[in-house]
Amino acid sequence: MDTVIDAYAHIGLPRYGGVGDFTAHMERFSIRKSVMALFNAVPDFASLFSAIRDNPETIRGVGIPFGKTDEQRMELVRLQLQAGVIGIRMEPWEALGNPAVLQLLGENGRWVYGLSPFQSDELSRLYLDWLDRYPQGRVASPHLLYTDAQSQTVRQSQAARELLAHPRFYVIFSRHGGLGSREAYPHRDFLPWLSFVFERAETDRIMWGSEYPVVYSRNESMPTCIAWLEEIGAGLSDEAIRKIMRDNADRALFGHPLAPADPQALDRVPGWVEEQFDRSQTVRLYNREGFELPLDVYGKLLNGYLQSGQWREGIPFADYAVRRIAEAL
Repeated sequence: MDTVIDAYAHIGLPRYGGVGDFTAHMERFSIRKSVMALFNAVPDFASLFSAIRDNPETIRGVGIPFGKTDEQRMELVRLQLQAGVIGIRMEPWEALGNPAVLQLLGENGRWVYGLSPFQSDELSRLYLDWLDRYPQGRVASPHLLYTDAQSQTVRQSQAARELLAHPRFYVIFSRHGGLGSREAYPHRDFLPWLSFVFERAETDRIMWGSEYPVVYSRNESMPTCIAWLEEIGAGLSDEAIRKIMRDNADRALFGHPLAPADPQALDRVPGWVEEQFDRSQTVRLYNREGFELPLDVYGKLLNGYLQSGQWREGIPFADYAVRRIAEAL
């Protein structure tokens, strides 16, 4: 496929890189348009706001409900909407614990990027009720891949079935590296789940996401992420693959005019955001088999990799990281 559209990637210094890294990544891998999302522990609003302000045709932004109190989270969500984000990324506990944020998103016709929506029937019902209450609201769910064993409970849930069938619920297939898979790439133990999704969600509501740059910390590659849907052998037509890899996201995420963004929004980010930014956090390399690195160390490694000749040559991040650590020692 000549070009793709990425429905789910990350941004945020120091853990996920900055705007320049992001746009270079898009150019290198022929990603025509992309949605960049903050992670709840990395509130880099400077990168998010500047990216969506300077790239209105090719980049969409998804924010986070950051803050220690209900009032702080609402203050920041309002600010992010003013800055032009299309929605807010919410973990299950964030969705269940922030009804006012969900109400604000619904009233403004924005997206909820809801992770693990089938974690419980309570959460699935919450999203179903939200979609019914707000006819302009939409839910997209990244990482929605399960192995056959992992999906047994989900496939038996009536709430999960109803949510998958809802016309404004969108599936994002990301994390193609087989988290939880017992098989090598392309991880064909995902196939029963794919069949279940295709029966209920239709290919018009399924999108692809890279989860850049986390693919590198899991020691995966972008070419395998992009090729995954074709490689896994799900029996999809070329037209269906084009829809999932490009056309659906173009229509759903980029096909609606953005509300005018406030160019001064970044100037109004409150000082307590930096005070609450936990810079002592660590980042795990290589999934559960890996090791923890301090945030600043990991950020320097990733930044160096994304600007290096090794990245352009396709040398795995693991090789680069080990080499740099060895040099430092």
